[in-house]
Amino acid sequence: MKLQTLIIACGIAVVGFVAGRITSAEKNNTPIDPSTQNGASFVGTNDDSDNANSRVSRKTAPITSAEELREALLKVRGSKTFGKRSVREMRELLNLQDRLARSDIKALVRDYAQGGLTTRDTEGLEMLFTVMADRDSESAWKLATGLPKNMRTAALQATIIVLAEKFPDAAVAKLDSIKDTAMRRSLRDSVVATMAKDDPPRALALLGKPTNDDYALVGEVFARWGRDDMSAAQVALTKMSEHSHGAAVRSLAKIIAETDPAAAWDFATENASDKTYPDIMASHEILRHWVHTDPEAALEAAASAPSKYSRQQLLSNTLGAWVAADCDTASRFIMNSSDPDVLSGGLVALAKRPESDRQTLFETFLERVPVLGQYRYDMSNLLESWAAENPREAAAAFAELPDSYMGGGNTHYVANIASRWFTETDDKTDPLRWALSLEEKNARNTAINSIFSDWINTDPAAAAAAAQSHNTGIAEVGKSWSKNDPQAAIRWASSLQDAGQRKDAMNNILSEIAKTNPQQATALLASQGLSGDATAVGNIVNNWVLNDANAASNWVKALPRGEARDRAMANMATNFAFNKNEPTAGIAWALTIDNPEARMSEVERIVINWHFKEPQTAKAWVEASNLPEDIKKRLRR
Repeated sequence: MKLQTLIIACGIAVVGFVAGRITSAEKNNTPIDPSTQNGASFVGTNDDSDNANSRVSRKTAPITSAEELREALLKVRGSKTFGKRSVREMRELLNLQDRLARSDIKALVRDYAQGGLTTRDTEGLEMLFTVMADRDSESAWKLATGLPKNMRTAALQATIIVLAEKFPDAAVAKLDSIKDTAMRRSLRDSVVATMAKDDPPRALALLGKPTNDDYALVGEVFARWGRDDMSAAQVALTKMSEHSHGAAVRSLAKIIAETDPAAAWDFATENASDKTYPDIMASHEILRHWVHTDPEAALEAAASAPSKYSRQQLLSNTLGAWVAADCDTASRFIMNSSDPDVLSGGLVALAKRPESDRQTLFETFLERVPVLGQYRYDMSNLLESWAAENPREAAAAFAELPDSYMGGGNTHYVANIASRWFTETDDKTDPLRWALSLEEKNARNTAINSIFSDWINTDPAAAAAAAQSHNTGIAEVGKSWSKNDPQAAIRWASSLQDAGQRKDAMNNILSEIAKTNPQQATALLASQGLSGDATAVGNIVNNWVLNDANAASNWVKALPRGEARDRAMANMATNFAFNKNEPTAGIAWALTIDNPEARMSEVERIVINWHFKEPQTAKAWVEASNLPEDIKKRLRR
C-alpha cells in the first residue's frame, strides 16, 4: 500500500501537470512542445516585460542637471529589486555624465549611499560604477579609490571587472597599486574570474601558486578551459598543486560526463589522490549526469565509495536526481531496497515532492531506518520538507520522534517548523507555546529564536512583550530589533528590570550596532556598565575589525588588562589569521593575551590552520619560533 501510494503520487504529479499545461495551451491556442511533457518545470521568458520596461524607459523625461540625475538614481536605489530594467535605466540616466563635472558625480555617489550601504544599495553602486567604467575606466577608478571604505570595495570591484574585460593588462597593473592585502586579493579574484572567460591560461598564471582558498577560482578557470581546449587543459592539470588539483579534475570531469559519464568516472578515478575512487566533489558532478542514462550503474558507483559518510552523501544526491527524473521507477527501487543508506536518502528525496504522502514516508523511515548518525540528519531533512507544506503536521510528527533522535546538536530543523508555523498562523503565541513545550534544550532554544527573529520584523513591541513575559528569546529580540531600529532596541533593553535579561539583550544590541557605528557601541558599552564583560567587548571587536582594523586595534590596545581584553586580543588574532589570511599577524596578536593557557591555545589554533594551507611555511615558522618545546612537539604532529 505504501509503495502504491508513492507511485500514484508520482504519477499524479506528471499527469496532472501535463493536463494542466494542455488545458492552458488549448485555451490560448498554443502548440505543445512534447519535449516539455516530462514533469520538468516550465520557465517562462521575460521578453514582454523587457519590452514593457523599454517602453517605460523611453517615456522618461530627459535629465538636464546633476540634481535631476541624483534624484533619478536615488529612485532606482529605492526599487525592491535591481534587474535588467534598473541596469538599462542607469545607463540611460548616465548618458548625461559627459556634461557633468566630476565633482557632481562624486557628490551623487556619496548621496546614493547616504546613511550606510545595504545589500541592495551595494548592487546599485556596482551597477553605477560598471556603467561609469565602461565609458571612462580611469576616471571611475580614481573616483572609486577616494570613496569611504564601506563603498570603496564595491566600486573598485565593478570597475576592475570592466577593465579585465576590455583592458586586461591595465587591470593587472591596477592590482599592484592596491596596498590592502585583503582588498587586493578580492580584486584579484574578480580579475581571474573575468579573464577565465577569454584567456584561461593567463587567468591561471595570475593565480600564481593556488591555495585552498582558490579552489573555486581554479574550478572556474578549468571549466572554461576544458570547453575551449580539453587537451591543453588536461596537460595543465598535471602541473597543478595538491591544493587545486581536485578543483580542476572536478571541472573537467563535469564536462566529460555531459556526453560519457562512465568515461568521466574513469578520468576522475585516474586523477584521484589514491587512484581508486574519484574526489567526492567530482563524484557528485559525474553521478548527476550518469543517473539519467543508467541510474543503477550510477548508484552502484556511489555505493562503492570508500567511506561511510561519502557513500551516504553520494547515494542521497544520486537518488534525489533519479526521483526528479523518473519518480515511479526510483520510488519502486527505494521501497524495495534493504540498504538503509538507499532507504534514508530515497525517502528524503521523495518527501521533497509536494504531492508525496509524507506521513507514510515518515512512518516508513521510523520502521526501517536505524537511528544512527547521518540518518538523524536525513530525518531532519524529511521534516523540513514537510514543514514547508504543513508545519502543524510536521510539528506533530516531531513530537512522535523517539528520544534517540534527540541530542548531538541535531535539532536545527525545528527552526524551519517554527518559522513556517509562525508565518501561517494568526495567533503568534501558538507556535511559541509549542516551542516552549519542547523538552530537548537545543531544540527548544532553536525554535524560540526562530520565532522571535520573524516576530520582531512584523510587530517588535509584541515580540518584546512576549519575550519578557515568558523570560525567553530576550537575546534574539535584542539582536533582531537592533537591525531595524537600534534606538528602540536600546530603550527597551535599558528598561528591563531583570539584570540577566538586560545583559543578554544589550550584548546582542552592541554586536549589531558595532557593525555600522562602533563608536556608538563603545559609548553604550561604558554607559551600560559592560566595559569588563568579555562577551560584550568581544562582540564589538568582531564586527569593528572587519570594517576598520586600525581603529579597532587602537581601541583594543587601550583596554585595561583582564578577561575582556584577552577576549578582544583573541578576536583580533582570529581576524588577522583567518579573515585577512595573515597568520603571522594573527600570532602576534595571540601572543599579547595575558592568560597563558588562552594564549597558547590561540597560537596553536592559528598554526594548525596555517599548516593545513601552507605546511612548509608554517613548519618553518614553528621551528624558528621561541615557543616552548612541548608546544612545538604538538605542532609538529
